Amino acid sequence: MAANVFTGLVNGNWNNIGNWSTAAVPTASDGNVATFDGTSPSCTVDGANRVCNGIDFTGYTNTITMTFIITVSGNITLDTGMTVAGAAAMAVNTASTMTSNGETWPNPFTFSGSATYTLADDLGVAYSPEG
Repeated sequence: MAANVFTGLVNGNWNNIGNWSTAAVPTASDGNVATFDGTSPSCTVDGANRVCNGIDFTGYTNTITMTFIITVSGNITLDTGMTVAGAAAMAVNTASTMTSNGETWPNPFTFSGSATYTLADDLGVAYSPEG
């Protein structure tokens, strides 16, 4: 799969095609991995729930603001340099490998469907529902 890097050239919004290296917002079927690397600025998951084929935060040192859910149909790689703001969930809906690289996910993390989910290391989820 190819990388579709979040460049933030227009603004910090996930849904703006001008913010992605392929000039297209990631989808679950485009064959690209939503990639946030050391050059990617802060990003807000804006407008509605989002889907992507895979997501990779390797080397990312900025903030992803989870205003809406991201559903991933592939592998998930986090990085300890990243910051997660907002309260929306990360969801995975197909067989995948999740790599935390020492990052603890602070929001809800959901699994849907019957698939094999592989943890490459110790994935911590620090979410605690209020109430």
